[in-house]
Amino acid sequence: MGTIIMSDDVCVMIFTSGSTGTPKGVLLSAFNLFNSSNYCVENIHMTEDDKMCTILPLFHIFGLTAALLASIISGASLVLPRSVKPDELMSVISSEKCTILHSVPTVLLRLVNAPGFSTELVSSLRASYLSGAPVSESQLQMLMGKFPNNHFLRRYGLSEMTPVSATDFDDDIDHTLKTVGKPLDGTDVRIKDMEKGQFCPTGVQGEIIVQGRNMMCSYYKLPVEKQPFDKEGFLHTGDLGFLDEDGYLHFTGRAKELIIRGGENIMPNEVASAISAHENVVDAKVIGVPDETYGEAVSAAVVLKTGASFDENEMRDFLMSKLAKYKIPTYFFVYDRLPALANGKIDAVSLKKEIIDRIAHQG
Repeated sequence: MGTIIMSDDVCVMIFTSGSTGTPKGVLLSAFNLFNSSNYCVENIHMTEDDKMCTILPLFHIFGLTAALLASIISGASLVLPRSVKPDELMSVISSEKCTILHSVPTVLLRLVNAPGFSTELVSSLRASYLSGAPVSESQLQMLMGKFPNNHFLRRYGLSEMTPVSATDFDDDIDHTLKTVGKPLDGTDVRIKDMEKGQFCPTGVQGEIIVQGRNMMCSYYKLPVEKQPFDKEGFLHTGDLGFLDEDGYLHFTGRAKELIIRGGENIMPNEVASAISAHENVVDAKVIGVPDETYGEAVSAAVVLKTGASFDENEMRDFLMSKLAKYKIPTYFFVYDRLPALANGKIDAVSLKKEIIDRIAHQG
């Protein structure tokens, strides 16, 4: 008698990106993957008439579910560019008349800042997910202007469970700009105080914990006591956020990336968003670095628009009206391009090592 395969048996192992630490093997079932992919099809209204362009690695959870499996379920065509270079992306989108583009914010920001970019070349696009990395309000507003026919949907997820939440086509611009959508049907999202162990009230930041049909089975070869589940079966994400009065989830950052400067908690995403609002800035990544006086100092890696120059004093003056003084970076470093992983996410581990090295050479 042959082996009976159940829908909740493990069918694939996905490795986390390792953008902030060592990659882990995530064990997922066919049931997990089907629910994730089918939701993407319904949420973005995919049909067999669509052509999806994606630069997402198909061995990562976002590419596997939102691109490969979603296209199989819907019957849509899947177009894979030869590279993520802006010229290649624009050429493929234009020649193939792609209707959907799945990417990450870093690649999209690089695309619109390329010398040859034009809205005409991407006019066929009707929908895109923004996921995989934070995007500021000013960056999203800029992208909306550069892709006039494209509908951007925000979503939040992780290798262990994706998506957790997403905006809908009929959401207003305020929800699209400021939130990562509502939790999926059948998904329970709660916010927990990491120190007190209590659930946080509406509007109060804490750790995002989740439970649902597309949640992973477990981490590969990790002892039961070290698995990230609590006694109630909730997955502890290590991400920070809050739920608003309308039930929308706001992602504020990762607990591992929280900067503690002289006892003050600083969320890197808040600082990066303020920097990105400057007219000369395309992208910014803020990272905490060791400091003898305050324990940690705030550092910023900044990518400028083509032809723009960087004036550190002018930037500090600009940030004074947006941030408390202690949140303004001690160090600024200008980059042509931020280091990235295979999935397009910023490689925060490598970037931090490089910044620490550059600070040491300054001294």
